Amino acid sequence: MSLNREQKAQKSAPSPAGRQPAPTGAAGLPAELRARLAPGTPLATPEQCRAALAGLGLCDAGRPAVTLELYGGLRLKAGCRVLPLHAATVGEALAVLRTACPRVQRLLPATGDLGEHYRFSLNGKAVTADPGHPLAVGDHLIVFSASVGG
Repeated sequence: MSLNREQKAQKSAPSPAGRQPAPTGAAGLPAELRARLAPGTPLATPEQCRAALAGLGLCDAGRPAVTLELYGGLRLKAGCRVLPLHAATVGEALAVLRTACPRVQRLLPATGDLGEHYRFSLNGKAVTADPGHPLAVGDHLIVFSASVGG
């Protein structure tokens, strides 16, 4: 069977360099964090990932359930793209990230803020660096470099 021109192009098109599809459910928890969990800990959903983090004492399950998405150097160091967690403020979310993914500690200030190099986008509507900014259930935080785009 011969391939038409479109099929040949698709077959010969290079795959994205080393990129894996974005994980779902376990949200790509870093291997070092998964290793700390009991064998068989369910990680099929973001809720289960949050429960696992709370079980390790990394976040308080009584706080709002939020999602932290990482880009650039933070994503590479953390070893994950998305980290579902519980946090009442931006500063708490940052503290969970620093504790859950120790390799990012070198990139983030220990003061509980983002310093001058990073910002949070809250639900795609507001940008903040205020560690006291309150969070609500379902909030989506994106951490990005303050120098992105310019």
